[in-house]
Amino acid sequence: MYGRVKSLTTLTVLIFFICITSSVWATGSGPSPKEAWTLFDKAEVLHKQGKSKSEFLKAIDKYREALKQFERANDYRGMGRANLEIGRIRYNHLGEQDGAKELFEKALELLRRAGDIQGQAVAMNGIGLCLSRMAKDTDSIYLWEKAFALAEAAGDTEYQAKITANLASSYYKVGDYSRAIMFFERNAENLKAKGGAEYGAALTSLGVAYDKAGQKDKAMEVHQKALAVCAKANNGECQGGVLLNLGTYHYGQKEYDKAGEDYEKAESLFRQSKHQQGLFNSLRGQAMAHASAGRSEIAKKYFSYSFAILTN
Repeated sequence: MYGRVKSLTTLTVLIFFICITSSVWATGSGPSPKEAWTLFDKAEVLHKQGKSKSEFLKAIDKYREALKQFERANDYRGMGRANLEIGRIRYNHLGEQDGAKELFEKALELLRRAGDIQGQAVAMNGIGLCLSRMAKDTDSIYLWEKAFALAEAAGDTEYQAKITANLASSYYKVGDYSRAIMFFERNAENLKAKGGAEYGAALTSLGVAYDKAGQKDKAMEVHQKALAVCAKANNGECQGGVLLNLGTYHYGQKEYDKAGEDYEKAESLFRQSKHQQGLFNSLRGQAMAHASAGRSEIAKKYFSYSFAILTN
């Protein structure tokens, strides 16, 4: 049960943060009564099947039932897992970042006492995401570096890949583009075998980092590769995101007509997929391209079109 928190800025898209993922837990064992793990398993089913707020709250209630039994049995791993899963629901589905952070911190302490290395990595990743939402990127980077080491020690290659993506995005946000490039490259390499839109998104994120680092030729090369990957996957939103990044690249090079063409192609794709944020960005990009090229009247129309998206 994996998810993403996607950052979609005005003209630069597809730099991803990975949401809290479900951990690959083994079925519970140890001193806890069998009933506690049975309750936990039932909670997980409700969690995975949940779609509405009320359904997620039912899952939380079931996790809390299991938590009480873990507490009676003094099972630190069970207590840590229950707190971690409740935190995931609060973060991913209820938008309660502050409450989630407290639960992740509690889970981390319990899982440390239980000696659960993988669980500690999951909890640290969650805390890092909460800190990133609070614009405390330096702190989140510190935690993600530690989480990566724990995931590596646990042999969890899938989770290493997800923490790598978070580190890449955070280094980009703080302006450390050389480190961002390093982690974006790792992330793209991790996704290469999988291919598809996710790999294309990783490549275009790498292209944005190259652009910011002043490596323009490399940025163009990677963006073009990303566009081909997304086209092969027949994913319009992915292609639109790459085209927005290409538009930003050409705009930065003062190639306003090329930028406008990129934004126009992106607009068409986002209209087909009904992706409102992407549509807004593509229209605003065309407005800026026309304005910079001296076509002020056309620019005004596109600014008007983009603002209309916000009010609909």
